[in-house]
Amino acid sequence: METKKCFNCKKSKDVTEFNVDKQKRDGLRSYCVVCSRMIAKETKVDRAKRYAKKAYAKMYREEQRRKKQIETEREERLLKSKQERERNLLARATQ
Repeated sequence: METKKCFNCKKSKDVTEFNVDKQKRDGLRSYCVVCSRMIAKETKVDRAKRYAKKAYAKMYREEQRRKKQIETEREERLLKSKQERERNLLARATQ
C-alpha cells in the first residue's frame, strides 16, 4: 500500500484517495479527493460572490450615468427657459 501526503491537509493518505493527473511526476494530483472537493466548492462560492459584486457594480454605474444624464437634461431645460425669458424681456423692452 503506497501513501502520499496531501498538500492541503498535510495527512498521509493511500494513493487511491488522490485523483489522476498525468502531468505530475507520480501521476496523481497534489490534493486528496476530499480536499479537492472542498476547494472546488469554495471556488464556486467565491466566483458567485465575485460575479454578484461585478453585477452590482455595473448596475450602480449605470444608475449613476442615468442620474447624471437626467440632471444634465434638467440643467439644459432650465438654461433654455432662462434664455427664453431673457429674449422675451428684451423683445418687450424694444417694443
